Amino acid sequence: MQRVSALWFFLTVSLMPYYALAQSLDEVIHTVISQHPDIALSQINTALAHNEQTRVQGLLDPTVSLGVSTSDETTPTTSPFAANQTQISQLHGSIIKPWQDGSSLSANLNYNRTKLNYPSSVPATFRTSINPVYSHQIDLTYRYPLLRGHNNPAYHEQLQIASDNEQAAQWRVKQLKEQLAEQATALYFQLAADDISISLAKSAVNRAKRLLAYQKKREQFGLIEKADRLQAEALLASRNMAYANAIATRKKSLTALNRLMLKESSYPITTHISTTKTQYDVLIDINALLQKAKAQRAIFKALDADEAANQANSHIALDQSDTQLDVIAQVGSRAVSGSAGNTLGQGFTLNDRFLSIGLEVSDRLGGHS
Repeated sequence: MQRVSALWFFLTVSLMPYYALAQSLDEVIHTVISQHPDIALSQINTALAHNEQTRVQGLLDPTVSLGVSTSDETTPTTSPFAANQTQISQLHGSIIKPWQDGSSLSANLNYNRTKLNYPSSVPATFRTSINPVYSHQIDLTYRYPLLRGHNNPAYHEQLQIASDNEQAAQWRVKQLKEQLAEQATALYFQLAADDISISLAKSAVNRAKRLLAYQKKREQFGLIEKADRLQAEALLASRNMAYANAIATRKKSLTALNRLMLKESSYPITTHISTTKTQYDVLIDINALLQKAKAQRAIFKALDADEAANQANSHIALDQSDTQLDVIAQVGSRAVSGSAGNTLGQGFTLNDRFLSIGLEVSDRLGGHS
């Protein structure tokens, strides 16, 4: 009795880890989706699409430039009263701000200092009375497109394209998860089917053994021929081979499922299939199922996002093929004096100013663009 108890305890402890590894289909799918590297790789496309939105938003960022230069030019002259040296120092800057409606506002500033030097032989009365001369100029230019670029489709449509591409990338991640879940489900049920095949093959081996034992007894009593007993032995050999093939097939399925879950190929798994019966309607409405799939499946959502992005691209192309007709308005201040401070201050007034308004038209002939 003690030996039986000890044997039962040994079998329980030995088989406990194996049965503890029994996994449900949901656990297998969760393991595959949470660990498979293709998911992380596909999420990179989502991040890139999100960064593209930031890049497009940068199209409305102002562009600023600033420059400082100085020059010293000495030239020969044929006039005894002309300057032979010109020294120019210049500070120039600009800022361009595009707007969402396609218009743009630019500001330009130029502040110059010009000094003329004369030969010593030139009398002072023949020299420039104001030397050096300071000049200050500020120009504001507003450009508004009437046709091409009106409402700035290059910005709005590109922003929409980036948003659609991000949504498509997100849906493709879900689509990849669906594909991995389908693979895991197929391998899981294949493993369960292999377990059933092993059980059936083992039962067949047991039946073949009982048949062989029965045929041997009948042969001893002379009820059958030797050929009948050999036929039973051949049947047992065939059943053993089928049993070995079933075990090999299960190992193959187990290896495929473990690799999908990024586990060791020999990691033991037992399947747990629910035996709850599910009632299905005999009559199936294909159109209803298609509409439901379009509303829920990731592939359809991704295709919808791709279609929206393509339509936005076509809008940009149509806008670029249109005629350019821009209204340009400009206002500027002018200041010139011999004082650096006075010139700088007068440059911010409109005592001396420049006003302009005009139209600019351009187009491509031929229509092939």
